[in-house]
Amino acid sequence: MERLISVMKAKEIAVFRKPQKRVFLAHAGEPAKKKAFSLLKDLRAQGITVVESLAKESLGAQLKVADKEKIGLALIMGQKEIFEHSVIVRDLMAGAQETIPFDKLISEIKKRL
Repeated sequence: MERLISVMKAKEIAVFRKPQKRVFLAHAGEPAKKKAFSLLKDLRAQGITVVESLAKESLGAQLKVADKEKIGLALIMGQKEIFEHSVIVRDLMAGAQETIPFDKLISEIKKRL
């Protein structure tokens, strides 16, 4: 492996990684936190890379982590969303958000990524 790296450096071959598209999952409240765990599992099963900070209780603190990680799309769950079987999808760059039903969430995320 070391020889391969040294040859690549000698020939000035640059290896660029394509930036990985990720979403951030945040919760507001204990019931939403429980539901977020199952949603996290479902999203990862569909091949969607999800970053979370479920140990933090404050929604603001969670979204700061998303900002620090430079993630552009956040999924936010609160008690209202659990009862409505939906998730808030927020574009963190533009600030726009909309509520998406659970059954359309995966296809909507894949469209946006």
